[in-house]
Amino acid sequence: MKTNRSVGSIASTAALCAMAAIISGCGNGTASGSGTASPTAASTDDGGASSGGGSGGGAAAGEVREIEVDSQLADCTGVGPQKCLKIRRTPGAQWEFWYSGIEGFKHQAGTKYRLRIREEKVPNPPADAPNVRWVLVEVLEQSAAKP
Repeated sequence: MKTNRSVGSIASTAALCAMAAIISGCGNGTASGSGTASPTAASTDDGGASSGGGSGGGAAAGEVREIEVDSQLADCTGVGPQKCLKIRRTPGAQWEFWYSGIEGFKHQAGTKYRLRIREEKVPNPPADAPNVRWVLVEVLEQSAAKP
């Protein structure tokens, strides 16, 4: 009997280790074929369903970049159904969902934006939260969307 309990204990420990490895691999922010984007952005063709992962490269802590923000929010699903910004990192690129918002930025429906933002790493984020946040540095351009 003692042997059976040891085998059961080893099997339980192995199962826990396997689950921990799977869980820790889930938050790496990449999806097959999608590069190394943050887990808060996901590519979309034209505002349709998210394809996961996102596109583009990750930024170093505190990196400043320019992005475009579409005139309308999109329906998306994070932890639950929500509205996401549609952003693109380079002109003419595919739109991506941005789930987390941008600190200091208030989106107005019907207005397109070109923003300068700073991407900051979030140390030790909760398991269901992004590992980066965007902070508005400057609104470079804003214009009414064409009907």
